Amino acid sequence: QINSNNTNNNNDIKNAHPQDHLAPPFNSPERPSNLFVGTFNLIATIVGGGVLSLPIVFEKCGIAFTTLGMILSAAMTYATLVMLCYCGRRGGGSSYGEVVRSAFGTRMEEGVSWLLFVFLWFVIVAYMILIRDIWTPLVRQ
Repeated sequence: QINSNNTNNNNDIKNAHPQDHLAPPFNSPERPSNLFVGTFNLIATIVGGGVLSLPIVFEKCGIAFTTLGMILSAAMTYATLVMLCYCGRRGGGSSYGEVVRSAFGTRMEEGVSWLLFVFLWFVIVAYMILIRDIWTPLVRQ
């Protein structure tokens, strides 16, 4: 469908399902991507550190508690992403920092940037520990 509110006539695609949270639609020119980027994101998602750690979590916590925790975590992640998308569209932001700046100001944007830096630093450390724990037994053999 063509967006009737468009004044510059560049054939924008209007979302046929307004309740759909994934707007613009997958085939919109506003979603540039290619096969390499899509493949890399898919592989990174499939073989993440969390997936590699799931067997030990099931062993330590049990099937019922771990499954319940994963369902709760998925629901909270979904709700958070929906809220972030709504805030981004309403405030015109396309990143965490821009959303925070539109809601709370420049100082909070800087604070969020530092928090993301610290968080990602710990993620890198955790991945290094995970890699060490996986490869050490293999190298010793």
